[in-house]
Amino acid sequence: MMWIEVPGLNLIHATHAWEEDGGDTVVVVAPNLLPVENALERMDLVHSSMERIEINLKEKTVTRRPVSGRSLDFAVINPAYVGKKTKYIYAAEGGRLLGRAGLAKIDLSLCSSNSDDFVVASRLYGPGCYGGESFFVAREPDIPAAEEDDGYLMTYVHNENTE
Repeated sequence: MMWIEVPGLNLIHATHAWEEDGGDTVVVVAPNLLPVENALERMDLVHSSMERIEINLKEKTVTRRPVSGRSLDFAVINPAYVGKKTKYIYAAEGGRLLGRAGLAKIDLSLCSSNSDDFVVASRLYGPGCYGGESFFVAREPDIPAAEEDDGYLMTYVHNENTE
């Protein structure tokens, strides 16, 4: 077990993690809840900053980079990539405590670019519509050569404008 202090990091709902550099670095992708003080009583004031966090185990240093300025949480990946470096994550976007306003596809390979937003596709549900946590279903799970994002992102959407 190793302890590395990182100021201002309030991780919730970790999305994914994998090793790089022969095991010297662990990469974690997770939302950083800001400010954490409002997490239970004032969720309307909370912003979930999805971050790519590199933990250098040799140097005991941490490098963080937000993947978007949008409020993103409850992210998922293609389950065939658990524990492996992944290019894409799919996150719920904005909304409120018990419902999210849309979905976003984030391309983590863009983290080495000068861009501030790695969202490559998104879909808002519309006024009065809120979705829940999503899950990824690979279109052809038995074909190892299938593209990482070849599948379906499933969620439910509740339309409050209807009965």
